[in-house]
Amino acid sequence: FFINLPVVVDCPGVNVSGSLANVSIWNILNHQRFLADKNSTSVAATEIAAIPELKEKCIFTLLTLEKYQYIGGPSFHSLYSASEPELCLSTNMVLLDYYMLGKMNEKRRQYRFKEIPMDSPLFQYGKALGLGEYEPEFTRILDVR
Repeated sequence: FFINLPVVVDCPGVNVSGSLANVSIWNILNHQRFLADKNSTSVAATEIAAIPELKEKCIFTLLTLEKYQYIGGPSFHSLYSASEPELCLSTNMVLLDYYMLGKMNEKRRQYRFKEIPMDSPLFQYGKALGLGEYEPEFTRILDVR
């Protein structure tokens, strides 16, 4: 088994490079071929993450908001990164990426950058392939402080 430990950045094609991208396209040697065509990036990320042998071995995702980047990715730009004292744990990678896109859009609004649409194909494909729900009515967030 493995534990998914992504660092979240914005990324053309998937919009939010987090849980799903970390376990899929960033974990293969020829990932550049998927990034070259922005229309296929979301499809590739979700289809790779949905491979049964991979999906069953990822027991959960641990996502820290210690540092995340809301614009300028996938290369690191310190001017466009934020930090929050939050740690997320879930078996649902789709939900975590959806949650993080909301966080990234908050920062983008704050600094007057264009928001990333919340209806990214990444979430729709992930849901269709059984990787998880992302609609708020199907989720529960617990504060364990």
